Amino acid sequence: MHKPLPLALAAVVIVALGSAVWFASRAPDREPVYKGKRLSVWLEHYGPGWAGCPEDLKTEEARQIEEAVRQIGTNAIPTLLHMLRKKDFAVVSKLLEWRQSPYLIRIP
Repeated sequence: MHKPLPLALAAVVIVALGSAVWFASRAPDREPVYKGKRLSVWLEHYGPGWAGCPEDLKTEEARQIEEAVRQIGTNAIPTLLHMLRKKDFAVVSKLLEWRQSPYLIRIP
């Protein structure tokens, strides 16, 4: 005669641990959203010169992006840290390095 209680308890513990691991592994994928767009989508269109640009010279798109980042606020920090830790492929890094080189084409 076997007891069903220990077996059921073990099944519940396994399901709970599996769920916890699954949710923890998905945590970086959840980004804050503003007006239906994820933070990474807003940041894709943000130009490098817009941050110090005077307000009257900014485009409407730049103003919308800055407003989105302000509204998201500190909820953006985990996503931004995740983006900073992300590694580029070696090929992509090399292409970016070559693109920035002023001596890409050598003329004798």
